[in-house]
Amino acid sequence: MAYPLGRLLSVREYREHAAESEVQASKRRVTEAQDGVRAAEKALVDFLAWRDTEEDRLFGEIRRKKIAYRRLEDHLQDVRLLRAREAEFQLRIQEAEKVRRQRETELERARKLYSAATQAKRKIEEHRKIWRAAEVILEAVAEDHEMEEFTGKKADAGMEG
Repeated sequence: MAYPLGRLLSVREYREHAAESEVQASKRRVTEAQDGVRAAEKALVDFLAWRDTEEDRLFGEIRRKKIAYRRLEDHLQDVRLLRAREAEFQLRIQEAEKVRRQRETELERARKLYSAATQAKRKIEEHRKIWRAAEVILEAVAEDHEMEEFTGKKADAGMEG
């Protein structure tokens, strides 16, 4: 006899496989988010190095020649703008870290779903083992019963003769 919960077991196996696939996809997304954080941090480091060089160049221009006050203000404004851009890079890092934290939360959720799917499948598999054991016992009892009937008929036939 076919296992009566066979379809349910198939569904549970499908769900477990889907949950496992989601865990793997979530791991990839976490790795990508971590790469995004590293890229944003590197962009900041690169910008800071460039900004220092640019500030040195701008101040070098001021030191080498006499310039009008208005021109000096323009240079100083350029330096302020360069320093303000650092905040943009910091914001990008914060956003990348936020995405990374979200991806890690999603990964943890996917792991919990996978664990639940595995446990649900395991319960059905345990039930199937118990059911199979019961089937074996029932078959043995049925064979014994048939044997008793056969032996009983043979004995009855021997008494009639």
